Amino acid sequence: MRAALEFAPGLVLDDTGFKVRQGGWTAVNKVRFYRGRPQVIGGWEAITSSTLTGKCRGILPWRDNNDRLNIALGTHSNLYAIVGGDLFDITPSGLAAGLEDSTGGQGYGTGAYSTGTYSSPSTADYVARTWSFAPYGQTLLATPSGGTVYQWANDTSAAAVSLGATTEVEDDFSAYADNTALDAVWTRGTGWSMDAANDQVDCDGSQSGDSDLKRASYGLTAGKWYRVEADFSNRSAGSISAFGGGNAGTASTAASGTVTLQFRAANASADVGARGDTDFVGSVDEIRIVELNAPDEVQAISVPMNRRHVIAYGCSEEATNTFNPRAIRWCDFEDLNAWASLSSNNAGEYVLEGSGAIIGVKESAYGAFIWTTNEIWFQEYLGAPDQTYQFTRLGTNCGLIGPNACVVFEGSAFWMSPDGGFWTCPAGGVPTRISTPVEQTVRANLAFVQQAKVYASSVSQFREIWFFYPDSRDGNENSRYVSFQLDDAAWSAGELARTAFCDAGAGPSPVGVDGGGNVYYHERGASANGDSIDWSAESGDVYVDESDHHLMFRGIRPDVEDQQGLARLEIITKAYPQGDETTHGPYDLTVSRDKVDFRATGRIARVKLYGSAAPCRFRLGRINMDMTVRGRR
Repeated sequence: MRAALEFAPGLVLDDTGFKVRQGGWTAVNKVRFYRGRPQVIGGWEAITSSTLTGKCRGILPWRDNNDRLNIALGTHSNLYAIVGGDLFDITPSGLAAGLEDSTGGQGYGTGAYSTGTYSSPSTADYVARTWSFAPYGQTLLATPSGGTVYQWANDTSAAAVSLGATTEVEDDFSAYADNTALDAVWTRGTGWSMDAANDQVDCDGSQSGDSDLKRASYGLTAGKWYRVEADFSNRSAGSISAFGGGNAGTASTAASGTVTLQFRAANASADVGARGDTDFVGSVDEIRIVELNAPDEVQAISVPMNRRHVIAYGCSEEATNTFNPRAIRWCDFEDLNAWASLSSNNAGEYVLEGSGAIIGVKESAYGAFIWTTNEIWFQEYLGAPDQTYQFTRLGTNCGLIGPNACVVFEGSAFWMSPDGGFWTCPAGGVPTRISTPVEQTVRANLAFVQQAKVYASSVSQFREIWFFYPDSRDGNENSRYVSFQLDDAAWSAGELARTAFCDAGAGPSPVGVDGGGNVYYHERGASANGDSIDWSAESGDVYVDESDHHLMFRGIRPDVEDQQGLARLEIITKAYPQGDETTHGPYDLTVSRDKVDFRATGRIARVKLYGSAAPCRFRLGRINMDMTVRGRR
């Protein structure tokens, strides 16, 4: 008789082949399920012959105003841009290399043996460096995890430059502190003087007016925001404040501390300094002038759709410049240098309630998804004078495993959680765990110490969500993937080493980077950059009935669309679910061959198809087998 064997689309790793039967496939590699049928994934071609230095952990394609495609690539040590197919190193000056591999986490028992103090967090980096990118018009904004925001204006001859805060620390004034800290002795400090108009002498309580220790023509940039910070001590009377640009900050009467003022420089010669009132008795120890650009410690960035400003997530707080892993700050509209939140602009700051650090963020057409270690939030634009954004917690116990382990596709977010589970959530909706037949296998083999390396991406051409992850069976680097086809809810998996990957977006094809720093267009051609594509697909078990009848397979009539390259067939038979197996074949399925004859007998059987060819294309139609049901044995 002739029978067509039908297997449901999708990979099932977390059940036995006998349990799966014709409900799926039990092993695949570089095979996707599309429109209900298995087919070999598309090939990949090198974009440039040059390779990246370091492991790539961030990627973004965008177009400039000349419609020229640019691709940003961030490694643990460098920042690159591909323009017109050529690779340019745009690493910011002074950027030190981050970690290539994670060391295990904070505190005692992680990282190198015996390092760290028991129960205390680490003070050094311990997570592999990742990158967060966002296009600001044609300009690239980029931040390495834990670093500041950099800007690159499409000039291939120039490096990216920092938008971060720059701090100028003046002379340590403690050498002159003797309860006469603001007297004429300050003329010894280069550029510093007493306010001649007030003609004050000593800050010993005998002065007749305010005493200003100031510096004029400091070299400020007109229109930029600055913060003056003055450290003081030994205050026993009166008050002290910081001043700049003709304004004074809130005065302090504490015994010691720091007074601050934020101001926008009207011109380069604006005065800055510290001011003691008529009764002040005390010392000034140090004065700092901080240029208020982007925060200098940032986990991730985004530029909201149709909003011309950048948002920093997990960053230094504005008032204290102290890092807060739940702080969110944004600059004013149309001004990347205006980060001071004032009633006269739209710059702002918000700290998420609860606990857990911000890990990643993804924009959608309706707002931004924000993930912490254990939550997901949604950020919506309000535009009110007193509230630019609204932040809503959508769910808990569904955090993000790594900064790039999330993607937004067709308005919904997809991500991997810290326990190796897979989740989805529509914009502003309820997060839902995806029931998947591959999760147990992924979780059992995921190199959790290296979880920051997990990379998610959509492949919109096939309506798929991909997750590249470090599998402990292969080492510390991303070596395997699982993918989810949305139409059929069909999972797939395989071996493909990609440390970064992104959908086509502004480009012609998806882009991926391997561990050697080679950059490829994916779903291009039918080869692995000229080499063979190794693929395979193994079905669930075929079982006649609950009796002891055997099947004799007598041949196959191939039904393959657009086959390129040799494929092979094996029939694996056994008498019992856990019995000894016999492999029959391989049998060659050459292009356009009508029929392949063979003999294979067993009570239980499964089909394995595989190949290694360049070019390689194979989309399976129906498995048409000649078979005979035989008696019991």
